[in-house]
Amino acid sequence: MTNLWHPLHIEYFENHLTDKPSYKARVRLRATLTNEDIARRMMEQRIGYPYEVILQILNLSDKEKIEALANGYAVTDGAYHASPSVTGRFDIPKLTFDAREHTVGAVVKPSPELRKTMKICKVKVAGRAAVGPIIHTLKDVAAKIVRGSITPGQILWIHGQRLKIAGDDPAVGIHFVPVDAPKERISTDEGLVAVNTPKKLLLQVPDLPAGKYFVEVTTQYTNGGTLVKKPRTYRLLDQLSIDG
Repeated sequence: MTNLWHPLHIEYFENHLTDKPSYKARVRLRATLTNEDIARRMMEQRIGYPYEVILQILNLSDKEKIEALANGYAVTDGAYHASPSVTGRFDIPKLTFDAREHTVGAVVKPSPELRKTMKICKVKVAGRAAVGPIIHTLKDVAAKIVRGSITPGQILWIHGQRLKIAGDDPAVGIHFVPVDAPKERISTDEGLVAVNTPKKLLLQVPDLPAGKYFVEVTTQYTNGGTLVKKPRTYRLLDQLSIDG
């Protein structure tokens, strides 16, 4: 059974499809896991296999499943059931496939074990859904997703959406928030930010005291380059630590 020590954080947003005021909800993602991350998590369980072997098996498994689906097989594993699919309208008498009108894809459904596990998840309402920046992942210079700890002076990539640091509000910037002092902000100096785009930020971790931190991005940027009057903030849920 999966270790369920983190609650699912859900955010709400306005539902414009009903006459009465109401909201819909979505799950706020902690981050995106790759095969490299899954392999490291398996290593933490001390299963006795080298990291390189685990990663090779995971990558080979992905390749075999993709090829099987493309050849007309359904695939069932511990998490999902996937089967090839086709969409588009077929008119009589011309019952032929046309790539301009039809699309071949795959339908993915949760496995019984995944459905069972999701039913016992703890859920926490985190507030209104973000309409500004969104952080998906933090990666170091070796393109490995950061888990657990960071080091002052380390080079970090922040990947996400609408991340570009823009606007003249004093709150705008990349901030490290001490977990035990949530009202404090340690801001990244503008000179430490080497790449500043809507989808990627490249920065050098500032000189932080030992402790645990959240990472926040605050900006007035929106899609299309228009600036909003009030800055918007997104905080990555995973805590990062600086070792003393």
